[in-house]
Amino acid sequence: MQRAKSEYAIQTVSNALRLLEAFEGEEELGVTELAKRLNLHKNNVFRLLATLEQKGYVEQDENECYRLGNSCLQLAHAFSRTRALTRLARAVLEGLARETGETAHLGVLREFEVVHLDGEQAQDLVVTALRVGQRLPSHCSALGKVLLACAPSSTLESYDRQVASKGIAARTDETIVDRDKLIEHLRRAGRSTWRSAGAASPARRRPCTTARGACSPRSRSPARRSGSIATSSKAASCRPS
Repeated sequence: MQRAKSEYAIQTVSNALRLLEAFEGEEELGVTELAKRLNLHKNNVFRLLATLEQKGYVEQDENECYRLGNSCLQLAHAFSRTRALTRLARAVLEGLARETGETAHLGVLREFEVVHLDGEQAQDLVVTALRVGQRLPSHCSALGKVLLACAPSSTLESYDRQVASKGIAARTDETIVDRDKLIEHLRRAGRSTWRSAGAASPARRRPCTTARGACSPRSRSPARRSGSIATSSKAASCRPS
């Protein structure tokens, strides 16, 4: 019988990656704070930091706190350069932003969250921000919703069992937090094509794991928003909901 990949995991490597992930949304962190967040002894955290600093993945500032180093940026750019998906999608994103006058996003579904891989802002005075590298719950973005809606039925069933049934957190007043309403909303989105202030469509692969979309800011007038999407898409509200 083939062993699960988790059985091959090396705890030290896992802790080093957890340490890097702790910097998401943080400019700098100290050894004590990192030890608390990771539930590790300060000495273990210091040794991990020393190793990562040697390789350029973290750096220490004048306050003896740590921040992400240049190697993280180099690795991120290497990801973009070597992924066929992001290379092929670049022209599509630019065209979508130009045609709609809105910010265009490219995302994939990972562990029932949408990960933003790339984006392009329109040449407008008021546009939504890029979200490259960010993860968002799939229930509150068009990209996440369309990825769930257009995925195999087994994916939606797993999402219902593992996520929706355990409670859905509201991000705004418009977030659908009722489990039954959300699942029906996703199933309806998978069957329908319509226009929206924010819209997303699956970039067809088998299985469907990638989506692209355009988002308009809340301040945009209803007339401008409804006219900003040039083509019908399998869609759901792209504004955080």
